[in-house]
Amino acid sequence: MGRPLTLRGLATLEAANAFLPAFLADFNPRFAHPAAEPTAAWRRPPPDLANVLSCRYRRTVARDNTVRLGARWAQIPRGRRGRSYAGGHVEAHECLDGRLLVYGQGGGLLAMQPWAGPDFVLRPRRAPHPSRRPSRGASQRASAEEGRHLPIPRNRPSSRSTSSPRRPPPPARPALTHPWRRPYNHHLLDAKGLPIYAKTRG
Repeated sequence: MGRPLTLRGLATLEAANAFLPAFLADFNPRFAHPAAEPTAAWRRPPPDLANVLSCRYRRTVARDNTVRLGARWAQIPRGRRGRSYAGGHVEAHECLDGRLLVYGQGGGLLAMQPWAGPDFVLRPRRAPHPSRRPSRGASQRASAEEGRHLPIPRNRPSSRSTSSPRRPPPPARPALTHPWRRPYNHHLLDAKGLPIYAKTRG
């Protein structure tokens, strides 16, 4: 439509909107074609479209049955007979409307946290890198400040430096009187039974 506007010298939005009805009345009869299948192909959106288009992350439940996602966290209520989900794996959904949904391994909804702040903008989050995880002391200080316990990383590498293995000591040499050092020829022995060549070496 840019060329017709240029040919008519229309350079403002108001002039283009005023020219649009006349343009459509001329354009549609010449280029419009009826659809091969007039039946509508669109479908109704699912009832929870915000959850379908959510960002999903795999998380491990902390010891206090909480799931953290960045600065956000959700409390998972205990299951049947006081069952605890600590140490289990869940899937956290951050929805378009700001809700934080936590689903168990069987697909059931375990917890939901609404967005209480201003307008929410969904942005994908990066997976936490092992080198960026807070230390145990920092986690405990943050836990005391926020009034809840943070998950403590498991299988932490030991800070002790591994020393190189010691070399085995050299084998001990047998004594001069040892039978292995006696020659087979008894003429090479002195009166005490010592080898003559060993005596001469000393």
